[in-house]
Amino acid sequence: MLSSIYIKNFAIIDKLEIDFHKNMSVLTGETGAGKSILIDAINIVFGNKKTNKIMRNENLETEIVCQFHITNKNVLELLEDKDLIDGEDCIFRRNINIKNTSKIYINDKPVTSGTAKLIGGLIIDIHGQHENQLILSKDEQRKRLDNFSKINTQKEKIKIILLEINSLKKVLTGSSLTTEEYDEKVSLLEYEIEELQAEALEPNDYDLLSEEFQKLSNSDFLNKKIDECKNFLENESNNNIYTQLSRINKNLEEIIKIDEKCNEFLDLNVGILDHTKNLLKLLEKYSNSINQDAEKMSSLNEKILLLNNLSRKYNVVEKELTSVLNEKIEKLISLKNNRDNIQRNNTKIKENITNYHEIAKVISELRIKEASVLEKKISEELKKLGMKLREAINGDPERGNQGTGKDTQPE
Repeated sequence: MLSSIYIKNFAIIDKLEIDFHKNMSVLTGETGAGKSILIDAINIVFGNKKTNKIMRNENLETEIVCQFHITNKNVLELLEDKDLIDGEDCIFRRNINIKNTSKIYINDKPVTSGTAKLIGGLIIDIHGQHENQLILSKDEQRKRLDNFSKINTQKEKIKIILLEINSLKKVLTGSSLTTEEYDEKVSLLEYEIEELQAEALEPNDYDLLSEEFQKLSNSDFLNKKIDECKNFLENESNNNIYTQLSRINKNLEEIIKIDEKCNEFLDLNVGILDHTKNLLKLLEKYSNSINQDAEKMSSLNEKILLLNNLSRKYNVVEKELTSVLNEKIEKLISLKNNRDNIQRNNTKIKENITNYHEIAKVISELRIKEASVLEKKISEELKKLGMKLREAINGDPERGNQGTGKDTQPE
């Protein structure tokens, strides 16, 4: 209910404040006394009227404040949704400056005229000769017919179905591909996966391949250096390392005969001789392992070139090609799963649309059926008041047909 109204510099009012109490309030007066100014002020604070030429003094600002006590649950929920709630009190305020620009506030928070109209229309229903009444709104008529028909359960089902359809469509909008785009992506991924599976190597395998290639490509150089090493260690002349160490060994044996403390020198030299023999064996073994197979060399070279080309293509080093392969496989699986999800979601949308039409048909049939019943009940009540249905809706034809001139039926 309206608790109070404050008006400053509006029409013929300089400043006015009225407090309303519980139960009904009546303002009386002769025509032109200014009763309708209060209604105009409420309409303006709700954002329902133009603000041109409403100021009493154009050099002063106009302010209108309406305070309401709200008990309607729907209005309180709407205020809470829009973050305008302040207990059960709701204060509308509109300020109009001398430039005729205005601002509307609800509980001291700025709002648009659309929001003010929406909330104000739920708080007050103004019945006047030239005012739009809530009962004449098609949406309101439909709402009252639905309450009378008790079809809110079906309407709630419709609401849930629409929410699910919109949610599914939003998912599809973010992930949907045309059949052509999907086929192109799948085809490309399958080709790349096949290519990488044929050539890519695990990091350890690539290291082994590189080592073998390096060894094979430098086989002549390696064999030359091994031969030089073997020649230093053991050759036909008496200047090789092994002969020199043998001579040192004989000299040490002679020294030990005189001084046994030098026995450790002999042991050390014997060890060196043994290492020399082992070194010769290892060099021989390594030399035998060096493959000078030209066909093998060509095969390795071709593999290396293929891996180099793939690394440039996918912008990674050769060792990371298997990681690229795994990523491509995961992407392909995800893409196929996504297509399955799209198909499932499209199926769900079709099922929901079918359910929607089935429930909508039931609602439509109930509305048509119950509208006739409601119309008869309204007619019976209007007859008690000595009014015909057409006159109640459209106005009395004998008094100039002040109504809409149309026979309005609930939808």
